[in-house]
Amino acid sequence: MFFVLPGQFHRIDAEGELVGKKIIFSAEYLGTSNRSFNATCTLNNLAILGNSGIIRLEKDISEELDQIFEGISWEINNSCNNKNEMLGGMLTLLLSYLPNREGENHVSHSLKNAETVFNKFISIINENFRTEKQLHFYASQLAISSNYLSEIAKKVSGFSARYHIQQRVLLEAKRKAFMTDMRAKEIGFELGFENPYTFSKYFKCLTGTSFSDFRRKQIDHNE
Repeated sequence: MFFVLPGQFHRIDAEGELVGKKIIFSAEYLGTSNRSFNATCTLNNLAILGNSGIIRLEKDISEELDQIFEGISWEINNSCNNKNEMLGGMLTLLLSYLPNREGENHVSHSLKNAETVFNKFISIINENFRTEKQLHFYASQLAISSNYLSEIAKKVSGFSARYHIQQRVLLEAKRKAFMTDMRAKEIGFELGFENPYTFSKYFKCLTGTSFSDFRRKQIDHNE
């Protein structure tokens, strides 16, 4: 399963033919106050879930999910007065089949509280990652210590809080390298780095390759 926020991208390099389902949410729909679909909470849970790797479902559950997809397709292709409400209900039902953590059917009260804090953390990252890259900033926004924020992030997602900050910056850098003609210097300044060297070092440290080599590989791959 791949989960991509509006404005982001994810490319799959598959060996052989891919067969699957795809749902595209418009930014307007995600921003709606549709009571049938709690977009912020639900999609943040998906972002967390995406870090846990492949989820394997039993055959009977897969068949039930196919039926839900068919219902979603029917609603999209047929004009109804309450289409958004129906779609919201079915999307919530669809996502309810996906566990927050593989093999975990019951979430403790403490973990639910941790997930609430983590969801807020992810939202704050999305709003501030261009200008704020230090853990203590995000901890202060949540009125908790940096150590406690790190514990929560590790408990909920399996990754450190610092990892999530770095990956959000890196994702934006890759997106601009892939989808724009901006130079590394321009991208670095837009992402809040004071000079090109700092950005280049940051990128290579996280990816193991230089920005120019990364962009060149993307170009060669698509030719």
